[in-house]
Amino acid sequence: MKIRRDHGLGTGPIADLHELIGLVAPGVDVAILEMPEGMDGMVVTDPVRGKSIIGVATTGIPERQRSSLGHELGHIVFADYEAGLRHDPSERTPEEIRADTFARHLLAPIQGLSAFLEDLSAERGEVSVRHLSSVVRHFQVSPAFALIQMQSDGWITLTQKSDWWRETAQGLALRYGWIGDYRAMAAESRTPRPPQRLIENTTEGYIRNLVSVQGLAALSGVDPDQQLSELEEAGIIPETIEVAWADLDAFGPA
Repeated sequence: MKIRRDHGLGTGPIADLHELIGLVAPGVDVAILEMPEGMDGMVVTDPVRGKSIIGVATTGIPERQRSSLGHELGHIVFADYEAGLRHDPSERTPEEIRADTFARHLLAPIQGLSAFLEDLSAERGEVSVRHLSSVVRHFQVSPAFALIQMQSDGWITLTQKSDWWRETAQGLALRYGWIGDYRAMAAESRTPRPPQRLIENTTEGYIRNLVSVQGLAALSGVDPDQQLSELEEAGIIPETIEVAWADLDAFGPA
């Protein structure tokens, strides 16, 4: 995939999709926030300033959040929203299918997946559910994503793909002993995450005495005492305000 080549990502898993989106689409911010039931992600563009933000839903299913981030980045890369397309993921339009395909190859490229399975000494036609679990864990993708890629490169048959289609990442994690890692990822994906640029600008406002610690804490989603403690520990403190006192003698006798 061109994006992986352009940014020197190789064929391994992508650890931080937020950072990648910042590299691929520098003017686009990313926010993780609570959304209505059934909505996983969206892109909102300010027509005046021409700035866009990718919004993705909080969820206890981390692989879904990653696929949503990849899906929405696909829409940005292909300029689907600029073309005025109505965003309705429930309609399997060519654009939605293309965004799904983009996300799948971005997150679990076939070359990287095949190299990983070869490192596990797997052989085509002799792959087990344990191998599927390893792929899901390594690339942090859904079993569905992994199965499509594995079948398309001949690692499993259509029958195996169908038989394993109902597997879940949580179920695989429970069965094969990496549930602790999965729970940690799930806790992170449930946490709202404001756009980095917004937090950076607000922190700068705090340093310049323009924003209160309460305001910064509310935006970050933490308790004000915790926010203040973290700021002080990091050496981030408001600038000292120099007050120009008037010389009362200049006004003459009272």
